[in-house]
Parts: sequence; C-alpha cells; structure tokens
Amino acid sequence: MPAAVNGMKECSKCGETKDVSEYGKCSSLKDGLKGKCKECRRQTRLENRDKINTSKRQRYKDDGKYRERIRKQNNDWLDSNREEVNRKNRERYQNDEEYREKVLSNGASYRAENVNKVSQLNATYRAKNKKALGERNQKYRKDMSAAVYAIRNTLNGKSYIGQSVHYPVRFRTHKFLLRNNKHDNSKLQFDFNLYGEDVFEFSIVYEFPPWTHSSILLEQEKVEIAKRLQKGDKLYNSQFPSIELLESNVIEVDFAPDVLNLMISVCDEEGITFQDMASIMNTIQERNPNLDILTKINNSETKEET
Repeated sequence: MPAAVNGMKECSKCGETKDVSEYGKCSSLKDGLKGKCKECRRQTRLENRDKINTSKRQRYKDDGKYRERIRKQNNDWLDSNREEVNRKNRERYQNDEEYREKVLSNGASYRAENVNKVSQLNATYRAKNKKALGERNQKYRKDMSAAVYAIRNTLNGKSYIGQSVHYPVRFRTHKFLLRNNKHDNSKLQFDFNLYGEDVFEFSIVYEFPPWTHSSILLEQEKVEIAKRLQKGDKLYNSQFPSIELLESNVIEVDFAPDVLNLMISVCDEEGITFQDMASIMNTIQERNPNLDILTKINNSETKEET
C-alpha cells in the first residue's frame, strides 16, 4: 500500500494522488493514514449501507464493550451539541406533521408499555427538581388571569359554572377529565359522552386579576349561579347557593379593570364581601356619574355623560 510522500498519498482504490488531508487516520499503518481516500470510503459506505448497518446492529447487540463505547460516544456528542439538537428537533416537530405524529405515537406506545417505569422516572425527576419546577410553575402562572367561567352545551343550552385562580389550567383539567370519562360531575360527563366534545363551549363570564383571592371567586361563582337560576337557565352544577342569595338582587361585575383591582384589594384588606363592595361602587356611580374612574366598561350611557 503506497505510503504518503511529501504530504501526498495515492488512494488504493481510485489510484488518484491526493493531499494527506483527504485521508482518515489509521494508527496501524506506517504513515498513520488509511489506504483509501475519504471520498472512496464514503462511496463504499453508500454502496454497502444495508450490509454495514446490519453488521453494526448485530455487533452492538452481541459485543458489550462495543456497545458501551458507542453509547459513550453518542452521549458525549449529545452533551456537546444538545442545544442545537433540541432546536432542530423542535423545528422539525413544528413543521413536519408526519414526524410529529410519529413522535407522539412512539411516546404513547412507550408509556403504555412501561407504565411503572415512566411513573418512577417522573417521581424521581420531580423529587430532584422540586425547587426548579416550583419556580417554573410560579413564573408560568403569575400572569395567568383568574375567572368565573362557563362550560355550555350548545345543543340543549345547559351550563356548568365554575371558578379558578388560573382558568387556562382549569380548562385543560376539565377537558382531560371529560375525555377520559373521569369528571366528578356525572351529568356533565354523561352529556359529554353522549353529544361529543365539539358541542361544548368554554367561555369566560368574569375575568379577574391573577392575584384575586379564591374567596372572591367562590362568591362570584355563587352569584353567577344564582343569577342564571333566577333567569330559569338549566345548569349542570349540583351545589346551589343559599335561598337568601337566590331571592336577592345580584350585582353585575362590570367595572373597568383598574377599578376592579382596587375593589378586590379593599375586600382583602377590610374583610368585606365582593358583592357588598360592588353594591357600594354602584351607589357611588349612581350618585357621581361624572367620575371617570368609576365608569363601567359596557355602560355606554355613562360614557356619553362623562
């Protein structure tokens, strides 16, 4: 086999004389270079791809030392290129529908076949990363609005009224439970199974600031239920407000965002109910219609007066 001379070497396959940079390293040969040039070796691999891959797979399966060496090489490469690999995988997942379906299908199959293993891995990960996960959840949720919401059956007009300090999360929870036939409201679950998901409409009745206390949301949930029952609406809810509230005149929550924030702060500080606060604000609005700060969002008459 021709050795390198003056930085040049003849390829043992194609016979061309090329610069030594065109040859791979080989410590067992005298000049430290492989006999075939890189291009010829590439062509050989292409022509024998299936045979080579089959041989490598079999060796990987049978040879423990070879298997560990390949794993180490792959892990070292991934550690050095993880950010770029993740970026390319995300782009492909977003843009390649076939690849996305394959990833989802493979993931679902693996989880189904390894339920206990996946559960243990998840528990171990959560235990090791408890602080980081908590900070991430807080960051994710800190700007997420609270709300009183409705899940409405568009065929029969029946609704479920609820409340949550993080309503987007609650919406996803409702859908997950309904899709898996595990919702605790049996009437809502029955109609969901009967009519299908597309029939149900998720909407916001009243939106509140992210830091709104749950006691205010619970109060407004009861008020919304009472208001709908007074109008004769049909509800999926199994728990209804008190007779006193059902027979009272409920106050609509329809104030400008800054005013709503102020009202909630006062309720927290003074320990009064949100409905009492809303009643007071309505009285002030009626007696002082020209105060811009108290203008309601949807009160066109008041806006014209100001």
